[in-house]
Parts: sequence; C-alpha cells; structure tokens
Amino acid sequence: MRLLPMANLEKFKKDYEGHQRAFKDLLDKFIASYPSLISDAAFKQGDMFTRSEYPDTQDVLTKFRMKLHVSQVPASDFRAGGIAQAIAEDLRQQYETQTKEIIDAVMDDAAERLVSIAERLKNVCVESEPDSDGKVKRKKIYDSTVTQAKEICETLSNFNLTNNFALSTAVRDLSFALEGIGVEELRESASTRREVHDSIDNMLTKFKPLTAY
Repeated sequence: MRLLPMANLEKFKKDYEGHQRAFKDLLDKFIASYPSLISDAAFKQGDMFTRSEYPDTQDVLTKFRMKLHVSQVPASDFRAGGIAQAIAEDLRQQYETQTKEIIDAVMDDAAERLVSIAERLKNVCVESEPDSDGKVKRKKIYDSTVTQAKEICETLSNFNLTNNFALSTAVRDLSFALEGIGVEELRESASTRREVHDSIDNMLTKFKPLTAY
C-alpha cells in the first residue's frame, strides 16, 4: 500500500488511464487471436489435443482484470494531519511562485509592447532627408500606429498588476506626448511630429534600459 499525495493525484490518474487503455488493447488483441492459438495447438498436438483444456473466450476474459482500489487515510491516522499540512504548504508555495511568475511575464510582455509601439511612433515622426533630387519623401503615419499607442497607454494605466513605478511613469509620459493629437495633425505638422518624437525619445531613454533584463 502506498500513500498518494493529493498534489500527485491528477498525474496519477492520467498515468493510470494510460495503463488502462494499454491493458484493454493488449487484451483485445489476445482475445482476437485466441481461436487461432487453439487451432494452432490442435494442429501441433494432434491426437494429444484436448479441447476441454481450453476455456471459452468469455471464460478467458474473466481471468484478466485491472482494478484500482482507493481508500482514504483515516482522519484518526497519525500520518494524516502531517501529510495534509505538508501538501497544503507545498501547494501554497507552488501556487504563489507560479502566480508571481505569470504576473511578471505578463507585465514584462506589456512593457516590451509599450516600447515597441513607442519606437514605431517615434520613427515615423523623424523628418526624412532629401534625396538626390532634393525631394523629401515623408514617412507614412498610419491611423493604427497612433491608435495602438493610445490604447496601450489606456490599458496599462489601469492594468499595472505589479504597481511598477517606472512603467506607470512611461505610460504617463507617452500619454502626455499624444494628448489631444490626432493622426492628421501629425501628418501635416512638422513641429508636432518633432515634439512627439522628442517626448517619446525622452521617455524611451529613461524607460527602455529598465526593460533589458
């Protein structure tokens, strides 16, 4: 008899069900080939073959069984309290660690997306240099670029799960840089593009190094 901690119960059930399927598969194959095995024995033994020594298929099936017997550890058992307490503490620590890792990963991803969108917007606000003919081909500023920047600011201003001060500051600075500014204004006004570019560049200079883990 073995004691099975509750923490291992799910894995044990999956493993046991796998063994059950393998057992059934092997039994089905044996039963399917059982008549052939009898015929082969009759051919090889000749006059010494006795059919009554080979049970019917249904009788053979009753000889094979796989059954799981589970019994609860009695509450009065001296081991029960200690085991339950140890498992509960182990699970608590495990869940706390997993939760922290998940939250940290979510916020790291959010910080990376903030930097990526901010850099994209900053780059399209850079004034293009004249080509060999003296013509300036302005970079395209898409609605989606500005919209995504504003949306991530709104999301992270209400979704800073770790209360990260640096992230809150970066979101505030980017929001301030885009406050009251639309796509058309960015497209038409060089001074607006320059202001937005410089504000975002200042934000990234302070925040980006903190995201490089």
